[in-house]
Order: sequence, then structure tokens, then C-alpha cells
Amino acid sequence: MKFVFAEPYDFEGKTYKELEVDLKKIDGSVIFAAEREMRDSGSLTPLTTFNFRFSCLVLGQICGQPDEFFMKMPGPVLIAIASYVQNFLNNSGSVSPLQA
Repeated sequence: MKFVFAEPYDFEGKTYKELEVDLKKIDGSVIFAAEREMRDSGSLTPLTTFNFRFSCLVLGQICGQPDEFFMKMPGPVLIAIASYVQNFLNNSGSVSPLQA
């Protein structure tokens, strides 16, 4: 999904007008890397998919952006994008991608 910003977002000398968030890029390596980062920072929780920080770490992995990119993003924009990822992570189990 492409998120188009209402106002351009400047980060490290580059102006962003949109951000492409491709949920198909989420695989085991992305999830394990985000969990490892959470654990290493001491903030791993039992329900990681409900953790906003976890969603941001997954976002960084799939968008190829560092943590600072999201930390400096305006709050309402970050909440909208991270919530999109969080909803995906928490609802993907409602329809099994496997055949019985």
C-alpha cells in the first residue's frame, strides 16, 4: 500500500511525499529480526504483534529505513502507517494461508 503524505516529510536531506509499505515483504527473517531487536533493547513483550514498537521495527525492515526515519516522523502519520502493519500482523491468522 502506498501512503501519500498530506505534507512532505524531510529526513536526512531527502524529502518524502509517500511511503510504499509492501506487506508481502514480511517473512520469518523480518519477524525474527524485529523480535531480536525488541529483546536486545529489553522491551520484548509476550504479545509482540500488539506492540507498537514491534510494528515500527517491522516497518523499518520492509521499507529499508532506519529507526530514526520513523522516530522523527509526525505522530499522526506514524500511527496511521504502523497501525496498518499492526492490523496485518494481528489479523493474518484469521484466514489460514495453509490448506488442511
